[in-house]
Amino acid sequence: MRSQDPYTQGRVTPDAFARKAPVLGALVAVMDLALEGRELVLESYLTRVFRAGDVCELILSNDSDRGPGDRVPDATYLGFVRIDTAGLLVVGDRVLVRGAPVATLIGFDGTHLPNHYNVVLYSERPRTGVAAGFQVHDGVEFLPAVRPDQSEDGTS
Repeated sequence: MRSQDPYTQGRVTPDAFARKAPVLGALVAVMDLALEGRELVLESYLTRVFRAGDVCELILSNDSDRGPGDRVPDATYLGFVRIDTAGLLVVGDRVLVRGAPVATLIGFDGTHLPNHYNVVLYSERPRTGVAAGFQVHDGVEFLPAVRPDQSEDGTS
């Protein structure tokens, strides 16, 4: 008998990842696209590991109540990021571009695997990468969510 995966059974939450290193990268393409009715399907996973050199697509949603297992109806595209520092991305991570907060990670869509993952983010005001003024080579940081017992830099 196969055991059930605790990640997909709701027994593991983002809070389980008490400390983790930032994942760093840079934009390799900036997009100018927004699609209503895109209907992305977020995988049930809370986490995905990205290796140095992996490229993923950053997609914004303005649906704050979306998460693993949900559908995301509309999509606004920031662009593609090359991962320079390998690590773990976790639902709830904060995403910064050029050091400024942009969005919060809400899930992963594997539609284009094995080519790349879609990393789906929540933003109250989604804007395309072009509308946000992003440029190729702009730095991207995936930082852990700030827990109540930690400061902004992730320390206690």
